[in-house]
Amino acid sequence: MKIVCIGGGPAGLYFSLLMKMRNPAHDITVVGVAARPGDVLELVDRSLVEPELLERPTTLWSRLARLAALRSGRLQAPERRLRAAIAATAPDAILVLALWHAELVRSATGLAPIAFFAEERLGRSRAGGPGRRPSLSRSLRRAELAAGSSADVVVVLREEDRHWAEQRFSTPALVIPHGIDVAYWAADAPGAADAGPVDVVLVANLTMGRTAEPLVEIIDHLAAAGWPAGLRIRLVSAAGYHPSLVERAGPGVELVGPVEDPRPLYRSATATLVPAFEANGVKNGIIQGWAAGCPVVTTPASAATVGGTDGVDVLVGADPAEVAAILAGLGGRADLEGLVERGRSGLEQRFGSDEHDRRARGLVDRLVDG
Repeated sequence: MKIVCIGGGPAGLYFSLLMKMRNPAHDITVVGVAARPGDVLELVDRSLVEPELLERPTTLWSRLARLAALRSGRLQAPERRLRAAIAATAPDAILVLALWHAELVRSATGLAPIAFFAEERLGRSRAGGPGRRPSLSRSLRRAELAAGSSADVVVVLREEDRHWAEQRFSTPALVIPHGIDVAYWAADAPGAADAGPVDVVLVANLTMGRTAEPLVEIIDHLAAAGWPAGLRIRLVSAAGYHPSLVERAGPGVELVGPVEDPRPLYRSATATLVPAFEANGVKNGIIQGWAAGCPVVTTPASAATVGGTDGVDVLVGADPAEVAAILAGLGGRADLEGLVERGRSGLEQRFGSDEHDRRARGLVDRLVDG
């Protein structure tokens, strides 16, 4: 069976690659759509750098033109290029995993049965901002979401979101819980040879402002209070770094760059940091930390995506100042081992790959069999 996975961001590509690795019986092609060359991951089978597909139009006329194109059903040039890339694979089924971009579904409509992976945050209005007209923003967002309604099946990560998805897209919804290869992350691996006394590791795409901003605030709070002795924040990013992080690089903030295997960094770290104060989908950094046996420091929004509880399986700071205070005190904590044990105890049940794989296979069978 030939399946094409369209990923428009790290979360979608992660799932696409998990599908590819764990379903060798299928011929799976992963097409990565990116706004900038630096966002392209090497693991995809084919990459398309299409800023017009993923970056929101900013001027009044460009937004009006985008709205008109969506309402008319007329594909624009970047969408036609994506459609050609999909058609070239002659797929039996198509998975669209660009979580913020329901409109990408229309590029694949009519080529094969489609499953669109949605999430609750897609329903929130992003109206506002300098020079934006709220009514136009809402109209544009409604048109984007309407494009996702042409999918044959909508997929959500949680049972709580099933009703929302069916109402939003007027399409049957399936639940496929997020999965992680626990055996891979839990496998024995040596610690990093250059480990410091209190290393905090963050593995993410750190090129985007919305990802870098909360981290910068945390770093600035640490610096303002007097950098804690022995603390080093190690930032791993295959795509590069936002300029604000480059400015803060130094003895306490290390820009590690890409690594072939992050497990040694997790093994030797005192904690891993997941600093997103606005979170959508499941935060991979938390469940990777749990699987790798690394204590997790995070935010209320990020903890909520995985059912984490402050002081039980994660340490939570309500704002950048509180997160900075937690990091500053890591060296003297005696409860980190218990956090790891409790994080790992529910990991296989909630995010193990067996249940994920079973439901993913059911999705593919449903698409192909109708």
